[in-house]
Amino acid sequence: MANTYDWVINKLDVYPTENNLKDVVYNIHWTYIATSDQKDAEGNFYKTELIGTSVVSSPDEAQFTPFEELTKNQVVSWLEEDTSIAGIQQVADNNLNEVINPTSISKNAPWQ
Repeated sequence: MANTYDWVINKLDVYPTENNLKDVVYNIHWTYIATSDQKDAEGNFYKTELIGTSVVSSPDEAQFTPFEELTKNQVVSWLEEDTSIAGIQQVADNNLNEVINPTSISKNAPWQ
């Protein structure tokens, strides 16, 4: 199974000012999407989404990027520096595997 992964940045929490800097990001709200190369009965790729937040370190004033100039790639690089990507991928892979090969299912009672 070859899965692909993508980050969605939902929101950024900022301090209005910190150490003479404006709009300093300190917390990232994210969704991590894992997509399988396998398809379900309707022909759709199996997907799972993990949602979380990650606190990021205070910026180095010399390398500070103004809020308006931030890019998704830059914010994702912060996540990948401060977050266990291997752990998140493992959880996503396990979730996908459970969707594709369920070990438990829910059924209506037979009298309903």
